[in-house]
Amino acid sequence: MIDDDYDVLYILVKDVKLKDNSTLESNLSKYLPREKLSQLIQEIPTLTIFVPELIDDAFSAVKWDTDLDIPKVAFIDKENNVHYIDSFGDKKTFAHNEIPLFPIVVLKKSERIVLKSSKLRSSIQDNVTVIRANNGLEFVFDDEIYDNIKPKQILTRLGANTDIPSNMNKMFDAKRFKDQVNIWQRDYIYYDINSVTGRGSFNENFGEHIYSFQLLGDPNGAYNGISDQTGDPRYNSSFVTGPRGSTPIWTDGEFEFWVNVKLASKTAVGDGIRKKFKAKGEQLFDLDIYYPPRGSGTAFVRGVSKTKKFFLPQPMYLFSWDLEKFSETVKITIEEQDDPETITNSEKTTSTFATNFEFNASIGEKEKVGAKFGATSTESKEVFYSVVTTKNADPLGDVYIAFGHDVIISEQLVDNNLITPTGETQRPPTHYPNYQPAFNPSYISGDSYKIEVATLQLY
Repeated sequence: MIDDDYDVLYILVKDVKLKDNSTLESNLSKYLPREKLSQLIQEIPTLTIFVPELIDDAFSAVKWDTDLDIPKVAFIDKENNVHYIDSFGDKKTFAHNEIPLFPIVVLKKSERIVLKSSKLRSSIQDNVTVIRANNGLEFVFDDEIYDNIKPKQILTRLGANTDIPSNMNKMFDAKRFKDQVNIWQRDYIYYDINSVTGRGSFNENFGEHIYSFQLLGDPNGAYNGISDQTGDPRYNSSFVTGPRGSTPIWTDGEFEFWVNVKLASKTAVGDGIRKKFKAKGEQLFDLDIYYPPRGSGTAFVRGVSKTKKFFLPQPMYLFSWDLEKFSETVKITIEEQDDPETITNSEKTTSTFATNFEFNASIGEKEKVGAKFGATSTESKEVFYSVVTTKNADPLGDVYIAFGHDVIISEQLVDNNLITPTGETQRPPTHYPNYQPAFNPSYISGDSYKIEVATLQLY
């Protein structure tokens, strides 16, 4: 989509190595002599392979299953008649009012990209994007509105009063690039890719973090589900309150949660990441309390009124997402620990990996080529894990996070101050800003829990 259409200039891709080390041109030369192909490029240097978006979702580049769909090939003759040819070489002609409802691609002259020499030099600005083919021909966009290569101007950041922390700046910029040029937010965060055809090397100075945690479902059911063992924090059904002091509402102790991350690696051996966080009862639950009318005496707890969003004392770093090494989807499992004894099991899964990486000799590093999965296909591998869990744990379920998921869904910052039933303001820890971005809300494990995941700068 270098020109905002799903199309490809033949001259730009004819020499690209395919998986079997062949090229598009070498494959076509089995059916058409190379001399004819060269002559075709001389006559139509902007020969384009276009994938249309058909009505009723009949076919599009997004919906194209390249393993199953063999498209017919359409072209326009000198009399502007539209013909198409199937894989057997049979030719048919469209009537002027017919629209195909089957897979089809179109060979045509580009309407949005032209030879640089065909534009008057006075009309070509100094900062125009120039596309250079291997044979030295240079192309430009017929109008800058078609230029989907040049990074779009970043909008001015929200006002200073929002106080965006420095480790979140790139997340907000990534949101703007995603909205403007339809890249993945993590493409920009990890690889500085800010256009569909951009490329960049991996930046290890960023990582995935669990930012907050909240139990879901019936509040009393959530409480009973994790407060089922001796030593777990429990609320006292009654406590004394008054000017001479009061007895505790909660027993001592903290809930302990294990976070298990299954990160598939191209080595076919999965990386198991296992980290723990703790939370007090009052950090996870609000209680329905009956206080005595005079403000002193015995208060009674009638149950749990709601669960609360718990901001981890520090955002929990999990891993840095190098898409060349790791799968495009990771699985996170959370369990509440009741017994320190661990159990180790083996597990196998099939994972998908990106293949759009090339070595750049000038910088001595591999680069991700293109946003998302680029022009290449993905590959699937079976990956084996060693899975560690705790004995008698309360499993809370799984969430899946994909590299292509949005990290934040809104540039508008939302106030995360929480008001408790007694009226006092509960703020996140002091190292969290008073205002938080609207994180992706989709990381929910059934009616068990939800987490917020942030891609933050590490140092």
